[in-house]
Amino acid sequence: MKAWKSILMILMVFSLVIAGASMVGAEEGVTDTSVRVGSHMDLSGVIAYWGNNLRMGMQSHFNEINEQGGIHGRKIEFIVEDDQYKPPLSMAAAKKLISQDRIFAFVGPMGSQQAGATMKLALEKKIPFICPLSSSSVFYKPLKREVFALFTPYEIQNGVLVDYVVETLKAKKIGIIYQEDEVGESGKRGVESQLKKYNMKLVIAIPFKRGTKDFSSQVLKLKESGVEVVFIASIIREPAAIIKEAAKLGWKPQFMAQGSTGANPYFIKMAGQACEGTLISSQALLPMSSEPSVVKYREILKKHFPKAVPGYMSQVGITAARVFTEGLRKAGRNLTRDKLIKGLESMKNYETGMWSPISYSPTNHLGTNTCFISKVDCGKFVKLTDYRHPK
Repeated sequence: MKAWKSILMILMVFSLVIAGASMVGAEEGVTDTSVRVGSHMDLSGVIAYWGNNLRMGMQSHFNEINEQGGIHGRKIEFIVEDDQYKPPLSMAAAKKLISQDRIFAFVGPMGSQQAGATMKLALEKKIPFICPLSSSSVFYKPLKREVFALFTPYEIQNGVLVDYVVETLKAKKIGIIYQEDEVGESGKRGVESQLKKYNMKLVIAIPFKRGTKDFSSQVLKLKESGVEVVFIASIIREPAAIIKEAAKLGWKPQFMAQGSTGANPYFIKMAGQACEGTLISSQALLPMSSEPSVVKYREILKKHFPKAVPGYMSQVGITAARVFTEGLRKAGRNLTRDKLIKGLESMKNYETGMWSPISYSPTNHLGTNTCFISKVDCGKFVKLTDYRHPK
């Protein structure tokens, strides 16, 4: 009897050792039935309408996947922290997601400065950082093994706009007003670099602080400079205020706006009639398009969030979520962070239905480098060109 008890004790100890070894070798945030991912975004701050729509787009796709049984039998747990668009809160959120929630990966962290800060923490821990919500080049240059960028950089977007301004509009006098951070400065670099190819220079370049509300002095300087075209290297709120200020002065240059301003109903709502004719670089297909993939997106969004209004940020969210889940598929059943990275790097011309085709490789983590140009016409966005690169 004692011998049997001894044998049972040995077997119990052995099984605990094996289980412990298995737990030590397991990836953070992964079980047989789930994979836990996290993000930080503005849910209650200055651009909460962005963050909440972004979250709804991502959650809609994850809900669809989970209803279908998940990826390789694993359902996706999505944890979102509110950072109010403030980098210190972004860092606090990222630390919580890593240490307490023990996430497998970051998916769709929001903001150039915000995600730029938390990316460094993810790199230290070797945690995949998928589709940060920013067009800043810092997310793909230089190459970082854990980071996969989704957006065409502002430099490239503005290069495409410069080609259109010079070749189609035949403009000679071009100015820019830009936000003093990576969003604005990278946009300015793109304009200057592309103008140089035409042996042209900016007539005037005026910086401003993010969050500025009164643009009366800056717009007056632009008007007095005699420019025909004004690039606005900022996003939604400030471009709307700048354009409205110009309208007060009775001045109507050709305004050019970059990135997330495109196809975003909040821009038109904020700027009103004053934004008619504004040209914008865009990546997501127009949200009310009759394209089958866009119709399907609206159906999915309405199914999971009946009160949501289709628009750019929920499209971005669903795109980022689709890129991540495609990476999971390619990673296979025996999921590790290394296999996720290799899965994403094998992605070639992946169609999300919202975006230009996404491709990654071991030497390139920029998913796409094209955009199209749209125009505000009668209170709606109208697509003017196909996807294109700067010349």
